[in-house]
Amino acid sequence: KAAGEAGVAPSREQLAAAEAKVGMASVVFDPESRQVRFLKPGVEMDLGGISKGYIIDRVVALLQAAGVSRGLVNIGGDLRVFGGTGEHPFSVGVQHPLRRGELAGVVRVEEGAVATSGDYEQFVVIDGKHYSHIVDPRRGTPVAWSPSVTVLAADAMTADWLATGISVLGAGQAATVAARQPGAECLVIHRSGAGTFEAVCSAGMVPLLHLEEDAGV
Repeated sequence: KAAGEAGVAPSREQLAAAEAKVGMASVVFDPESRQVRFLKPGVEMDLGGISKGYIIDRVVALLQAAGVSRGLVNIGGDLRVFGGTGEHPFSVGVQHPLRRGELAGVVRVEEGAVATSGDYEQFVVIDGKHYSHIVDPRRGTPVAWSPSVTVLAADAMTADWLATGISVLGAGQAATVAARQPGAECLVIHRSGAGTFEAVCSAGMVPLLHLEEDAGV
């Protein structure tokens, strides 16, 4: 973010210094005092990968406790359908990662949560090059291969973190990673060549998904 504001890519030394502060080995949880302690100066915790999903799930729980039997909660494009939809499932649009205001496809949702992670909304441009806000912690550099990952899961927090995680791991591991979470399905629109894109999805997503014919994926 700071590099984007300055318009200058970070040096290798700056990346190495940042990477040294990454990892749960520098974080200590104290369940009794309900406190978190960092073992190194400069370590921070960013809950952006799960916060919207957590809030959605809490809102659903509050609504159900108040006697609401069915509904849809949407926060910033991530959403959860609860109580079922009968014969009329919700049609959830998947934003085209390159064409603002256009859909790449539609996912039918009868029950569960949908979250999308990608680099088409949050990014920086340095020297004319597009950099995602999602950083691969293994390399310390922005991910470049998955401009859009959509996940369907039982709850919103799972859909939220899983979409971010698959964005880092890439299309090759998407279906395998999603399969580890009961009921989770995924759609990945990834870069397959110079200026070309390909849609890859888990087997369970296929009957729920309709890709637009002119989406180019």
